[in-house]
Amino acid sequence: MITYLAQMGKGLLTLLLIMVEIIYATCQTDHVKDENANISFSNPVWDGADPWMVKHGDDYISCFKLNNSIVVCKSKRMTIRGELKSIWSAPSTGWNRACV
Repeated sequence: MITYLAQMGKGLLTLLLIMVEIIYATCQTDHVKDENANISFSNPVWDGADPWMVKHGDDYISCFKLNNSIVVCKSKRMTIRGELKSIWSAPSTGWNRACV
């Protein structure tokens, strides 16, 4: 293949390389505009990483990460947190010190 390209001459080889660069640059550009790109979502309940909530009887029980711990709380209303109880805290050293 290289021998064939060498026989084409420098002009054709340069033209071929320019075409490859143009095609590559065109493929890398995202031409589709996302109409919802400027719309954001705000969680109506509360912020928190990996939240999980279930309804148990008349209570909402939620579990989520807070600081370096996993906490649960129980409340009659979904939008109000009850008393927080830590059920696990990451150790200060070891492989899972930052794996909450």
